[in-house]
Amino acid sequence: MNIGEMIKQRRMELGLTLEEIGNIVGVSKSTVKKWEDGFISNMKRDKIALLAKALKMNPVSFITGETDLTHNINDLSPREQSIITAYRNNHDIQLAVDKILGIKSAKPTEKDKKIIAPIEIEDDNRQKLLSNYDKLNDDGQSKLLDYSADLVSGGRYVKNNQLFGAKEA
Repeated sequence: MNIGEMIKQRRMELGLTLEEIGNIVGVSKSTVKKWEDGFISNMKRDKIALLAKALKMNPVSFITGETDLTHNINDLSPREQSIITAYRNNHDIQLAVDKILGIKSAKPTEKDKKIIAPIEIEDDNRQKLLSNYDKLNDDGQSKLLDYSADLVSGGRYVKNNQLFGAKEA
């Protein structure tokens, strides 16, 4: 597969338009189209790097033409491999991870929006809690953990279905 075909195939897989790729890379949609059609084959390094990021590809692929770089999976620990497998096989995990990492996913569906909105709120509150925890000394951290355990064990502040035997509201 030539580089132009590789660019077009990956863009289509991600559901991105020529214009969206152009905006990310900082070129016009006609330039992206020329890359795909093979009319421009000599790309600048900075554009290759941005294009690779936009297409979620290894920039080496544009040099070698090799899109299957999975042989590097052997360099990962079993835990890292299982994380990647879970990410690839679960759309909800993909959305959450992309949100955490600040990766702009392909156009979100209505279902995606329902998943992402609560994650944003939860992430903000979790960040505040972690930030406060990190500011505490050892005694303060211990007290915070004890206090949170008391809140959970009391049941009054626990979300539905978070404790065994919790009644539906």
